[in-house]
Parts: sequence; C-alpha cells; structure tokens
Amino acid sequence: QQGFPGGFGPDGLLFTEDDPAVGLPQGYTVVHFGPDGFTFDRSAEAEMDLLEPPEGASPDYSDQGIVESFNSLIDHLAERYAFTELRELDWEAIRAEYLPQVEEAEQTAADDPDLGSAKYASALYHLAQSIRDAHVQAAIVDPAYSKAAELAKQLNTQPIAANVGANTVELSDGRIVVSDVITDSPAAEAGWTLGTEIVSVNGETVAERLPTVIYSHPTGTDEGQRLFQVNNLLKFPAPAEDDPAAEVTIEAILPGDTEAQSFTMTPGVYPLPDRTALHIPPMFISYRMIPTEESTVGYLTWLGFTRPIVTMAVLEDFLGALKTAPSVDGIILDLRGNGGGWAAEYFTMASYFFNADNPVSMYWLEQDSYDAAEGDLVRGPQPKYLLSAPQPDLYYDGPIVILVDQNCGSSCEFFPQFLQTTGRATVVGQTSTAGAGGPINQVHMPSGITFQYTQGRFFFAGTDELNLEGKGVVPDVRVPVTLESVEAVMQGQDPVLEAGLEELKKLAGQ
Repeated sequence: QQGFPGGFGPDGLLFTEDDPAVGLPQGYTVVHFGPDGFTFDRSAEAEMDLLEPPEGASPDYSDQGIVESFNSLIDHLAERYAFTELRELDWEAIRAEYLPQVEEAEQTAADDPDLGSAKYASALYHLAQSIRDAHVQAAIVDPAYSKAAELAKQLNTQPIAANVGANTVELSDGRIVVSDVITDSPAAEAGWTLGTEIVSVNGETVAERLPTVIYSHPTGTDEGQRLFQVNNLLKFPAPAEDDPAAEVTIEAILPGDTEAQSFTMTPGVYPLPDRTALHIPPMFISYRMIPTEESTVGYLTWLGFTRPIVTMAVLEDFLGALKTAPSVDGIILDLRGNGGGWAAEYFTMASYFFNADNPVSMYWLEQDSYDAAEGDLVRGPQPKYLLSAPQPDLYYDGPIVILVDQNCGSSCEFFPQFLQTTGRATVVGQTSTAGAGGPINQVHMPSGITFQYTQGRFFFAGTDELNLEGKGVVPDVRVPVTLESVEAVMQGQDPVLEAGLEELKKLAGQ
C-alpha cells in the first residue's frame, strides 16, 4: 500500500504533517477533494471534470453542412493558425481556391454521401498539403466512415498511383538517379539499373518537373519537400477505369554512358517499396549491444513518444544493461521514422542523461499561445524545473549519438534538439528532420474528418528564433548520399548507422 492524505488537515494545506493519512492499494486512484474530506474512486472507468480555457478547446463543426463547416474552418484557421505570417498565407485566397471543390462535394453528397464525403476529405487533404506544415493534416479518422475514407485515399493518390517500376533518389552531388528497379517493369525492360540518371520527363527537365510533383508525406521544410518530390519523380496519374494508360517519355543516362537516351514507357501500378525513403524498425522499441573492435556500443531505437509505460521500461532496462556491459564506448539512439508524441515523455527520457550534480533546465524554449483577450498569440511563462535522472543509479554520462531522418517529426525533433543544444548529444543523419515545431489542435468536421493544425509557436528561450519550424533539426554530421551508400542500403546495410558508430569512436577518443 501507499500512504496518501485523507484530507487537508487543520492548516488547510495539502501534503503537510497534519494531514490525516490513509492507505491506498497499488494501481490508479482518482481522488476527489472536498471540504469534508477526500473521496477515492477506484472504478475501472473514472470520470474527471477538467477546467479548460475556451481558447484551448478543439472546435467541433461536425454538425454543420459541408460548405458551412468549410467556411467555419477557414475562419478559425485565419485567427488561430500559428504560422500565417511565416508562410505568407492569404486565407481568403485559400477559401476562394478550394470553395468550388467543397461546393461540388456537398452537391455530390446529396446523391452519394460516401463519395461526397470523400471529395470533401480530399479537398481538405490537398489544402493541408498546400500549407507545407508537417503538423497540418486532414483525414477521415472515424471508422464509421470507412467506405468514404477508402474513396478519399483513392482520390488523394490517383495523381501518383502509377509508375514505371523505378525509385529515384537525389545524390549529394545533385544528380537524381534510379535506386531500385522492379522486375518485369518498364524500367527493367529498358535496361535501367542502379545509377541510371534521370534527365527529363515528358519534355520537362528534372528541374522544371520537380516543383509540380505531388507528394503525400507531410513535411515542413524545403529539404523535406524536395526529397519527397524526388521520390515521386517517376510516378504518374492512374488512368480512369477502362481507359488505356498514357505513355510517358523519359530521357535517362545509363550507367557507363555519357549521352542520354529517350525511353517511351507505359506506366502501371507496380508495387514499389522505397527502401531509401523509409526506415522502420520491426518493433516499436528495442535495444541491442553492438560489438566493435575494441569495445561495445549500446543501440536503442523506438518509433514514438506515445507509449510511456513500455518505452520507459525498455529504456531503463537498456540503461541497466549498459552498467553490466564490460566496456561501453557510447550509445546510439536511433530516431529514424519516429513520429513524435508527448513532450513529457521526451523530457523524462532525456533526464536520464543528466545527474543531480549537473541537472538541466526545462527552460530552453518559450511558447506563443492564443489568448482570447488579446485576440492573438502571445508569449507565455514557461516552467524552469531542473531535470536529472529519476533513478540516479541509471544515469548515463557517456557519449551519445542520435540518428535522425526526414520522417522524424514533432517530439522526435524536440528530443534530439534538446540534447544537441545542451551539448549532450551529436546528431547524425543524411537529412534534416521534418520541421514540425509547434503544439497542435484538431478540428472535428463532418463525415468523421479531422483537420489538424499548429496552434502555437516555439522559440529558443530569450530569442525570437523559431527552434524547428521550417528547418527541422540539422545534423551535426551529415552523411553524404552517394551511389555507394544507396547500393549499401539496397544490400541491407545501414550507412547512417555506420557513420554514427564512426562518430562515437571519435567521441570516445576525445
């Protein structure tokens, strides 16, 4: 059992010596404070009333019609979206651009609710993508509208649903080359292999075509947008049902050649996994010890800051294993593909890399939040608590390398940047992170649609410099993308991890 006050005591204060004590069993207990004492609720489902400022609530337009809810959404975003000035957005122009599509969706919904909902969701999806903010997204999330969700997915992906059976990647020298070719595809029949350089598509040079290429991953940086557009360079619209696919003409330089050849191909729907674009570990969180020539490196990877009980248990087990390892040069924290999550979790995990003699302050950022009285976003107070390892015996004081990629977003970015700016970690990667640098809110729309947007701004403490938005975490060590590194990935190797191990070796030597 655990002791807990059963009332305020004579002094009227909580957690003082005169509090009457009660014993509580293990597990969760909801305590209701009252003038005549406390009541304890241990039911499986407990209710709590929360005090929330009106401006912090999530708007709900789900009971409105399609056009009405769209106008309500634009009105709300014009007032509350955090980066209107940064991205030079004209919300009335955005309203005018998408309103015809929304009106068409409402008309369609009168005869076919699923298709109408799908068209509305697709319009909001493209609106969200046009903002170029990694946190701004729109999708049907209510399972009750699963048919509409599937139709919306088809509408969203139709412009990039066909391909010629080849993935592309941009090398650090600026060339855009084929990284992978699917067997029995047009690209394979044309003799394309790793390193085939793409010169033009349908008469447009690569430089002319890239800005118009559609991509589906949310990203908030110019670098991320270009990366995803390069990935989709050779993707084309799927033909309408019963219509023949349109031929495409691609100029490319085969490996070993110096002159471009013209290839005419018919795109199809070929399975095209891109092993250079996504790094997804097989488990949500796992660790291992990597033997090196002279010592050992601890390696921990996880996919999000959303499962604190599991994540903290494995982290503590990992840190305990480091204590028993015979010799450890350092640790690698692999955040590639990590989608982010809760700030409290990233702070807690980071605290294990500081001790009570040298704690770290939570006050490294300042936040602008919407204030209804001001009618604008205003700078607010920030906590200045000092953090150190909750379990001092698990404190780790050795070198740390953090691996990142373009899919590392939100809390996945705050965590490495926090350790980077405090001098506690070195960040290694081929790209910067997603640039999702603010707290979010969600708007509930008709047909189970949720529209997510950024409602606040973070700045480095004492400055007006945005910490992440539009730029992400920039690696301290940028690993070049070369034909050799791409080939290594195709063969199942991991050049970014190898670079991280090499950096740890240098840090250990220092």
